[in-house]
Amino acid sequence: MNSNSVIINAESGLVTVRATAAQHRDIALFIDRVMANARRQVLIEATIVEVELSDNHQAGVDWETFTTGAGLRAAQSIMGAFSSRLSSQNTTGLTIRYADAPSGSGKLDVSLTVKLLQQFGNARVLSSPKIMTLNNQTALLKVVDNEVYFEIELEEKEDEKTNTTDLTVKTRVKTVPVGLLMNVTPQINDQDSVTLNVRPTITRIKEYREDPGVAIIANRLANSNITSKVPIVQVRETESVLEVKSRQIAVIGGLMQDRVQKDQDGVPWLKEIPGIGNLFKYRYRGSVKTELVIFLRPTIIRDANIKTELGDFRQFLDQ
Repeated sequence: MNSNSVIINAESGLVTVRATAAQHRDIALFIDRVMANARRQVLIEATIVEVELSDNHQAGVDWETFTTGAGLRAAQSIMGAFSSRLSSQNTTGLTIRYADAPSGSGKLDVSLTVKLLQQFGNARVLSSPKIMTLNNQTALLKVVDNEVYFEIELEEKEDEKTNTTDLTVKTRVKTVPVGLLMNVTPQINDQDSVTLNVRPTITRIKEYREDPGVAIIANRLANSNITSKVPIVQVRETESVLEVKSRQIAVIGGLMQDRVQKDQDGVPWLKEIPGIGNLFKYRYRGSVKTELVIFLRPTIIRDANIKTELGDFRQFLDQ
């Protein structure tokens, strides 16, 4: 009869094992590996670049340019391996590696790539956040402006003694995030690769609409100056899964949006003359197409210590 036994007490979190000394050593090694894997963290470095596309590149960034003489090598797409020639308009994500730099060293520096993006339009870096999260835990990267609008309420109270109604107007501040929100969930495998579940969400205010309830309140108060505009928010969202080696750069592109641009100018002083001022000024209304490019680099951290693997970030503590 086998005398070995395993008793698990889920409520207290205890595992009791009856086995030989050699088996106990094997179990201890297994538990040590499990605990070490559970303590592993992932440092996620991101750089978010906005490219205002020129008239010749309204279809978006041509990623094939980055694999032909640019010093970069494409490794894989989000959906899997692809051929050496990329489909520029259909590529929504890929991983790239600098050919002149070791894949396991150096900081996240995409200045070369940003310069290459200039050929498609005006490229500018919006943000470069860094965040560290535990294995299999979700990190939130947020680059937004909280746009403010007001919610107006009318409160009525009747005074039985004077037979009158007291009106009280209350306003409540409401905010809506406009910009980029991105959830990133890393998962480390046995080959020291990181599977990233990436969910970027882009929001922008498309227009404003008058709150119809405010018109009723204004009529009740006999005050036509009360107005309240509610923002109409446009949301663009995608979700992708990609596998990246530790310290390798992944790129997500294809997040495009159109923005209406209005402008006017004219001859000073003359354009302000009532009646004939329009003869001395012009109005411009056009559409600007932009594409967001997100660079992500996950780094597996086994020892989260400023004296070891996090030594590159000591400079931020000294400031």
